[in-house]
Amino acid sequence: MVRPAAYGSGRARGGARAFLTAEITAGRLPISGDLGFVLHHRSGEHVHLLLVCTWRDDNEMWETVYVRDLRRDDTFALMPQTTHRGVICMWEFGVVAHEHAAWTRYLRSTRDTPAKREYAEALLTGTI
Repeated sequence: MVRPAAYGSGRARGGARAFLTAEITAGRLPISGDLGFVLHHRSGEHVHLLLVCTWRDDNEMWETVYVRDLRRDDTFALMPQTTHRGVICMWEFGVVAHEHAAWTRYLRSTRDTPAKREYAEALLTGTI
């Protein structure tokens, strides 16, 4: 069961869901029986990404990425050179969460030299 963690508008959500259902049914997205989530990410005005993430082997997140560029086409396509593959171990998410917070602080800053130094010195140590 792959649940939608985040989706766009109703029309986009329906199209994305129908597309992924067809991919699974046709055997092009090998996630049958896996648990996970789908993130529908709008990147800029014209590009939509579908990140299909599943959990495997007790602690690994696997991902397949599809892209749709509305300037070219109104359908999703597999991101070039992408298959459903291991991306990150759940134990690494503590570091990713730390980096997310540090980078967000930097992006909201003046982005000057002291802000860059603060980001570079924001280290995470210890056990996750």
